[in-house]
Amino acid sequence: MTPLLCFTSTFFATNVIVGLYLGYNVYALLFFILMCTSLINHSTYHPTIHTIDRMAIISVGIYGAYMMYQKQMWDLYFSNALIVFSFLFCVVMYEYGGRVQQFCFDPNPFVSLFYHACMHLFGSVSHHFIMLG
Repeated sequence: MTPLLCFTSTFFATNVIVGLYLGYNVYALLFFILMCTSLINHSTYHPTIHTIDRMAIISVGIYGAYMMYQKQMWDLYFSNALIVFSFLFCVVMYEYGGRVQQFCFDPNPFVSLFYHACMHLFGSVSHHFIMLG
């Protein structure tokens, strides 16, 4: 169990609350599922749970892109830049980091936990920008 990652997984609760408040019920449900799978994944590290967690992550990402397209936020340059930067940050930290054993997969557990926690924060904040944009 990793207490830091369990704690940062609860950041997604803010996305659930904001989604419900703004009437984005599907978004809120997807974030609730992501929060649950993330908490379980970081508590157990079971391969099946990890796969389910990745499916939840992909679902939230796809729905976020759909929301961004539906809202036609193309005139909000700062928000869009932040969202794209955050997405690329998460992809690089996790996917590229996994290939080269850096960032989220660094051999030093403090480094890997730091980057993974940052991924949770960046993902949560960028989806807030999508909802509020």
